[in-house]
This record gives sequence, structure tokens and C-alpha cells, in this order.
Amino acid sequence: MKRSFKPCLAGIGVALALGLAPQSSHAAENILYNCFHPPQYYTCAVIYPEMAKRIKEATGGRVTLSTPPKSLAAANEQFQGVTNGVMDGATSFTPFIAAETAGMQLPVLPFVGRANAEAASRAMYKTYHKFFAGKPGEFEHVELIGIYSINGSDIWSINGKPILSVKDIADRKMFAVAGVAANVVKLTGSSVVAGPAVQMLESIANGVVDGYAGVTWDVLQDFNTGQYTKSGTFTDRKITQPTFAMFINKDKWNRISPEDQKAIHAALGEDFSAWIGKKTDENFDKARKKWMAAGVKTYDASPEFEAEMTKLSSPLVDAWKDKVKSMGIDGDEVIAYFEKAYDDAVAAMKSN
Repeated sequence: MKRSFKPCLAGIGVALALGLAPQSSHAAENILYNCFHPPQYYTCAVIYPEMAKRIKEATGGRVTLSTPPKSLAAANEQFQGVTNGVMDGATSFTPFIAAETAGMQLPVLPFVGRANAEAASRAMYKTYHKFFAGKPGEFEHVELIGIYSINGSDIWSINGKPILSVKDIADRKMFAVAGVAANVVKLTGSSVVAGPAVQMLESIANGVVDGYAGVTWDVLQDFNTGQYTKSGTFTDRKITQPTFAMFINKDKWNRISPEDQKAIHAALGEDFSAWIGKKTDENFDKARKKWMAAGVKTYDASPEFEAEMTKLSSPLVDAWKDKVKSMGIDGDEVIAYFEKAYDDAVAAMKSN
């Protein structure tokens, strides 16, 4: 008996009339990507919309990205929020996820990171993917999709005396951003008040401290500390360079087709890292010009001062080298590669 295909064709016609196109094996996916900053901050207002645009264009609209109106987790709990499914993706300050990545701690180490965020972001992307990407113990519980660094951090005085030596730090009470910056300042013998950058203003405004460390010009603007700041001291290699990892929940990532996964990685590669760094540099430069015009004096650290600070903090760098050595990686080689990649990026920027 001859079978009729008319009912089947009719069903397709109805589906098309209703706008129901045949579905692929991977349905469209929206990534709920958290931002732990206030909505008006440039990370939420500028960087994430650009990331959404690049993902949508790269996947032909099959993958989109949206950001909730306020953060779904505290700044130090972004990784847990993603792995627990509270949100699909997020960005974390890498010291908060040291257990998930040794490689991403590199620019955060004392006197390794540098001033320029665009060059450092490009250098860090190259360095991480050359030495650490895919290694056991590196982001095994999430999918890493992006890397960037912001400007390296400096040292600030809120009294009339600039900080020009290790003794100048040791002789005063300092606020330092918790983590590497606070650990370095403690090594000088200073009495340290440590905490996140959002807690600086209270200690500074109330006269609890005489200086602070671990932040850059734009923080003087964003956290209102500039009005109390008399001078800044600037080293070549920085006391620390905050670096950030962008990642997505593994289950969510696995719902995206392999072709679109590849497209997303390409869209958020080295050029995207550099683009974020460039936006960071623009904010940095605006804040620098504003506060210098307002009277904040600037001092370049002497080679002797920087060398002494580097020597004091060397145990922190050595501990990292021991960690990556256990992974079969030469830490000195990694640092040298990062420094050359940074210098090459700066040279390329100057030639353009």
C-alpha cells in the first residue's frame, strides 16, 4: 500500500505559518553573566555590553548574554555563584580563585606587573595560553572565556611627606588592599590596615592611616580618596597588577554547540583582552589628569627603593615559582616571556 506524505507536509506548513522553524540540536542560549560592580561602573556599563555584542555577532544570534540589574553574589563569591548555578557566568579577581588557577596569579605577584593595562592584558593572554591553558588544576570546574589586567598599583601618601623609601612606609600606618599589596607592605615593618578597596575611604577620611597602597589613579576617583591624597609614588614594576578571569558554568557551556563555542573563544581572544585594557587605560588617564590638576604630586621611585621592595617581597614570588614548578613549569621562563610580551605590545602600540 502506498503511503501518503500529505499529513506530514501539512504539519510542516502549519509550523512554518506559526513561525516555528525546525530546531537544531542546540537551541538558542542566553548566558546570565553577573557583574559585581555597581551598574554604572564601566565593567557593567561598557565591557559587558561589548562582550554581549561580540558573542551575538560571532554566533549569529544563537548565543546571547545578559546582565542582572544588580550583583547576584559578593565580589569574592563569583566563582561559587557560577559553579553553584546562581548565574551562568561571571568575572573574578584572580586572587579570589587561587585554588582554581596558579597561572592567573602571575601579574598579581609583586614587582612583576606593569603600568599599561592594554599591553599587560595582551601579554597575559599570550602568557597564560602558552604555559597554563588546559593544564591539570587550571579552571577544571568552569570554562575560561576571557582574561584581562588593569593598571598596576602604586603607593600613596595622605600627609605632606612623600613615600620615597622603605623606611617611609615602615614609619607610618598604611591601608593596603588585602592580598599581595598588604603582604608586601607588612614586609616593610609598617602597621597595616588591610581590606578591600571599598573600605579605604573610612580609614583615610578618619585619619586612621597616613598612606595607602595597592590601587591606581582611577581608584582615587571611584572611591573618593583623591581629596585626601597629597602624593603618589610610582614604581616601574608594580606592587601588584590586578588581573581578572571571565568564565562560564560548565553545564551551560556544554549546551552551546561546538561551532559556537569555538566562535565565542575567537571573539573573546587576545584582541578582546587588549580592548578591555585600552578602556581601563582611558579611565586611568582621565583620573590621572584630574587629580594632578587638583594638586596631587607625583614621584618616580628610585631604582634603589624599587630594588629593596623587590628583594623584600621575593619570598612571595618564590612561593609561586615553587607552585608552578610542581606543574612542570619554569616560573622564571614564564615571567621572562610575560615581560617580553608586554614590551613588544608597548612597542607595537607606539608604532601604530
